[in-house]
Amino acid sequence: DLSSSTPTLAYFAAGQFEDIKQIWTEDLPLAKITSVSNFFLGHSAFNPQKLVDTIFRELRPLDWQSIRNSKQQFRIHAYNFRQNALVQFNSADNFAGHNPWDLLVGAMTVHNEMLTGEHKDLVDANLFPYCLYQEPLPLDHTYLVIDNFSFWQWGIRQCLGFYMFRLFQSRNFPPEVKRLLKNRLALNRQALQKFEEFLATHQVLTIKYPKHVPPRPLSVMATKQQNLKALFALGQKTAQEFYSQHESEMQGFVSRSTELR
Repeated sequence: DLSSSTPTLAYFAAGQFEDIKQIWTEDLPLAKITSVSNFFLGHSAFNPQKLVDTIFRELRPLDWQSIRNSKQQFRIHAYNFRQNALVQFNSADNFAGHNPWDLLVGAMTVHNEMLTGEHKDLVDANLFPYCLYQEPLPLDHTYLVIDNFSFWQWGIRQCLGFYMFRLFQSRNFPPEVKRLLKNRLALNRQALQKFEEFLATHQVLTIKYPKHVPPRPLSVMATKQQNLKALFALGQKTAQEFYSQHESEMQGFVSRSTELR
């Protein structure tokens, strides 16, 4: 998986299901990994290193051995801005010898202050969404996709937030990343076109972003416990409603997931 969804899928692959809810609804508000003042001062508004160290390593240790031993293939995606390419690291080959903790940080990095150590060329793959469709996917598979269309189709609020991010957060970004941000709207359009082609040519079950959302915008950047619980509950409700409407098709995914455990 990619971006901040990467650790969630890691805990899923490890079978640590209850930890997922506890982390995002109970632990995250206490970790203080985001800072509004840092956002406007040009420092990193989100600290993925602190998130990994304080929660994933110490408070609720992620069991990497269970992930390695699983029949599932868990992949960590990141974008190498020096090579202009999506890179992936697979649990099936022990992440090619890389430290998975460092890979988690790289997969969530969106600020130059976090570009340190062995993986200083890796950033959040969401900075270049078009690259996600470079790898051909078999036609004879059925795919389950969670599609947040607000990511692809930005309104005024999303565009304003993005331009504020560029203004305050990207001052000292490497030039390669600045170019990605400058072309982000065009990249979004290309990604949406590729995604629509994928839906037309493959067997896909799609869980879509709810049409009716709470009047107050929800975001993990708003790390108050009440906000995060509402966001988590919205995701659960959406998935449960989808399952009830597609139970026969979803049974195949449930059976396969159980088999791979």
